[in-house]
Amino acid sequence: MSATAAAAALPGHGFGRRRRLPMLLQTEAAECGLASAAMVACFHGHDLDVPSLRQRESLSLKGMTLTQLIAVAGRLDLATRPLRVEMEHLRHLRTPCILHW
Repeated sequence: MSATAAAAALPGHGFGRRRRLPMLLQTEAAECGLASAAMVACFHGHDLDVPSLRQRESLSLKGMTLTQLIAVAGRLDLATRPLRVEMEHLRHLRTPCILHW
């Protein structure tokens, strides 16, 4: 096993290289959930953009509920864990994560 492969097998040991969260812009006000889900999916190796996700997922003019966002994440093979967190504890969340309010 190469040193790079060994480092990839150990979380947090990538020799200083951190994965970056891509910036994917929403085109409609109600697309923030889709854009957020797409960014997290891309961070985890999916090749995805907001327009293609919009074609696959239905979206209301009011955006997405938390339940809908969880369903979209599931279809993207992303595990979800909804939490209620007070503002002063946000810094303890592992990123990337999606905040819904």
